[in-house]
Amino acid sequence: MKKHLLFTIGSLVLALPIYSWLLYKAMQGLEFTQSDMWTSLIVPLYVIGWTSSKEQGFSAYDLFLLAAAICTALDIFLNAHPSTFLLATTLIGTLILPTEYLVQAAKKQE
Repeated sequence: MKKHLLFTIGSLVLALPIYSWLLYKAMQGLEFTQSDMWTSLIVPLYVIGWTSSKEQGFSAYDLFLLAAAICTALDIFLNAHPSTFLLATTLIGTLILPTEYLVQAAKKQE
């Protein structure tokens, strides 16, 4: 339970401020930089790395999240003003898996 809680808190602490800032920049029409592109990859790679090490391989969800993160990073790289839809999709996709692990851990505790 402690590992699941640390993973979930770590994901939230990383994802919410990073993607809030990226969504704010996208909605305000501010230009994105190359560091924003790399920043958009940090949280999904953290989530994918943690889950793949726990499950000894990649799931279809990990591959979906990786594809969404790569598409978001490419959109940031190619356009100064990336799609808010891609940013929101990657944020939601990043937060679903930690929440699922937390719910599963809570059910095991009962």
